[in-house]
Amino acid sequence: MITVRLLGTAPFHHTISYSVSPLFELASSLHLLTQAPASGTSAGWAEQMLQDFQTERIMEEWKYFLPLFEDAIPAMLDPIRTSGVMSVEEQFSYFVEMPTATFQASLQTLINKPDREPGNMLALDAIQDADFVKGRFSLFLSSYWQLFFAETWEKIAPLFVREAEQIFASLHSPEACISFLQKIAPPFSYDQERQELQWDDRFPEEIITEQLILHPSYFFPSTTLLKREQSIHLIYPIET
Repeated sequence: MITVRLLGTAPFHHTISYSVSPLFELASSLHLLTQAPASGTSAGWAEQMLQDFQTERIMEEWKYFLPLFEDAIPAMLDPIRTSGVMSVEEQFSYFVEMPTATFQASLQTLINKPDREPGNMLALDAIQDADFVKGRFSLFLSSYWQLFFAETWEKIAPLFVREAEQIFASLHSPEACISFLQKIAPPFSYDQERQELQWDDRFPEEIITEQLILHPSYFFPSTTLLKREQSIHLIYPIET
């Protein structure tokens, strides 16, 4: 059971906050690209993107880094670590200042994958020269952002502004708060007597926190709850 205490009176800005990460959205779009969606808007977007990769001659780089995004989004690009990394300059600094050990740790799942292909050059290079791979990875993401994703971000950014407005409006009463939370994450309930938000995750460990951070996402497809230090983070797909 996960419990979020609503201390004090509304509005609950001190308990519930909002965060958005363009870098996480970029990474989520690349993860989606590996899933080869069969129908819908995503299928058309993926097909066009792969054609554009060919046109702009970054297809080989994409094939090189594709295994890193195939099963999940690398930990170094999660919305918690990349919170506040907004501009192109900040993205560049994020990778320059990232310790090599942190970068290599994000590749450990790929490196240790039992069924990875013997010729997977990304995994082999990460073992032999992680600094080289980090620089190459930063350059690839920078190219992807400048050639394609910057325009995408400009289009979807208003959705995050709208979502932030809805979040802040919901914080003015417990009823509005739980109504909004149940819309984005139905497992939430509200214990009025204790003034607590509760999420039954069906695990025996009881987690009690006074900080819930919401991470709406355009490209991330599922609702995920994470615990980091003293906070609970909820990643969820935004309504379009």
